[in-house]
Amino acid sequence: MTSLLEGRTGRIVRGAGLILTLAALVFVGMKIATSSSLLADDFTTRRFVAALACGTALYALLCSLIAFAWVTLVRAADDGGKFTTREGLIIFGRSQILKYLPSNVLHLIGRYGMAHAAGASHAALLFALAAETALLIGAASTIAIVLALPLALHHVADALGQSSVALVVLATLGILVASSLWWLRRRGLLKPKLGLIILAAFGLYLCFFLLNGTLLWLLTSYANGTPPTHPWFIFGVAATAWLGGFVVPGAPAGLGIREAILTSGLAMAGLGPIALTAALGYRIVTLGGDVIVAIIGYTFRR
Repeated sequence: MTSLLEGRTGRIVRGAGLILTLAALVFVGMKIATSSSLLADDFTTRRFVAALACGTALYALLCSLIAFAWVTLVRAADDGGKFTTREGLIIFGRSQILKYLPSNVLHLIGRYGMAHAAGASHAALLFALAAETALLIGAASTIAIVLALPLALHHVADALGQSSVALVVLATLGILVASSLWWLRRRGLLKPKLGLIILAAFGLYLCFFLLNGTLLWLLTSYANGTPPTHPWFIFGVAATAWLGGFVVPGAPAGLGIREAILTSGLAMAGLGPIALTAALGYRIVTLGGDVIVAIIGYTFRR
């Protein structure tokens, strides 16, 4: 019965994710259809083409942050194992391109299999998978709450104290993380050294999302011709879009979900005319960066 319920729950979750993905793709497709001439003009300007090239290189470099965080988590949990940092970085790079296949978990599965073949234990890989997922969601949520929530609440309703709401939610996240670490420590499941490594990995993920927001800010600046009015909000929108694409099941690399969130969020910041240009440009640079990382991974592997 349990397995039956789990199967039904899994099908419901995947079905909901598919519906959301299709709805987001329709939304973005309609935007593209009504703005095709404007998009053609934006994507043929030299400054925006230069921004795409710079953004692609920047995103490829940013992948090294989350790659190193994952490798560090695996090696910390597999103390004394044969899994090396160099091998881990190569495997991470090779697996990145798999997230563009149907579903959005194949890169995690591929990375798990390659890392186990390279000497990492199942226990260490399961721990790293759980820790990476929780820390990524926590870091993206932190950036989204602190930087995007206040202005978003202002647009949703003229609520007082929206900044206080963001701080309260952020404090709640901090308390949950601290409580989880304390509980694991009391149960003997978390060594002090491992706890510090988890905090360090969380710091790397925060840096990734902040710099990822810089990438989106770069695209909006070059598409608009001038720096946007709400730069910090753009950082939060980038984190929110990444988070949406990560948690919705079935969307390859968050396809459609991230573009819908980006266009809506950038419109809130007064960037409606270039929101779609920036969202599609963001997809191009992230895809290009992942391709570069995968090529590097396969090259060094040979």
